[in-house]
Amino acid sequence: MSAPPSRAALAAAKARGQVLGGFRGKRFTPADHAAAAAGRRARGERNAQRLAPALAELRAAGVTSAAGLARALTERGIPTARGATTWRVTQVQNLPRNFGQSAGDETRRDMGGVTSGNWGGRPTVESCLALDLPKPVRDRIIQPGHTRVGTLTWTSRYPEQPRTSVTSSATLGQDRGHVRLLYRTTRRRTLSEHNETVAVLATPQPLGGQRWWFLCPLTGRRTSRLYLPLGATRFAARQAYRLAYRSQRESPRNRAISRAFKLRHQLGDSDGAIGDGLDKPKSMHAATFQRKIARLQRAEDLVHAHAAALFGTAE
Repeated sequence: MSAPPSRAALAAAKARGQVLGGFRGKRFTPADHAAAAAGRRARGERNAQRLAPALAELRAAGVTSAAGLARALTERGIPTARGATTWRVTQVQNLPRNFGQSAGDETRRDMGGVTSGNWGGRPTVESCLALDLPKPVRDRIIQPGHTRVGTLTWTSRYPEQPRTSVTSSATLGQDRGHVRLLYRTTRRRTLSEHNETVAVLATPQPLGGQRWWFLCPLTGRRTSRLYLPLGATRFAARQAYRLAYRSQRESPRNRAISRAFKLRHQLGDSDGAIGDGLDKPKSMHAATFQRKIARLQRAEDLVHAHAAALFGTAE
């Protein structure tokens, strides 16, 4: 890291007539900002074309996780967009998901499904491990005035997030307490053990009782959930990692498709297609089933509307 310029160097630059900071005689217009954005997109497309063959080869060989791709790209000596020789997990996560896919695979993903949609960028809430405090308090797994020790286990729906467990010890007083977390993380091939204590507090509710909150270790804000993104080492609030929800990063058409499949899943249909008929689950009341069918019909009508706008109405 270079040292900051000395006062003498700054004085010499001023003597030469060089402008140091402040207004430089030009105010950027919307057209300038649009040109800059177009340049960034062009650089991103060139980077995608450069990485696509290597990513396709790695995925064909069975390397699909962000950590595995980062390790393989580093071992092959493929530089990042800025020329670094070491890839981080977050850099791989920020690559668009269709990098390295064949044209058929890309079209098939874009046409819909439970995991369809374009959501490049930073990690999302759904891809993180989450710790929920209010639910175990409601279920009396954790009680004020007691200490509880247990193990929290996750089994992810997403292939890039493995099965993980965290040993926890919760000690709650009447309105304050702490939760101790014991877990392991792997970063840059280094296994690290963590022993973290997170403060918790309770706030009174308008109709009586209390609600318990975590105090985020990074921001200090109250939060009911803590998240651990892939590649991170500490549980923290959603705002600390600037996490968004997956649906926020989908296009309107893909968001409609995801919603339709989500509603179908709630009705017990795990492998059907949009437009297929559904039978009422045995454990569901008829009125509930009709209400959910109406919501599903509206969602699928929206999918058909997007398809008609994209491909045109069939004759």
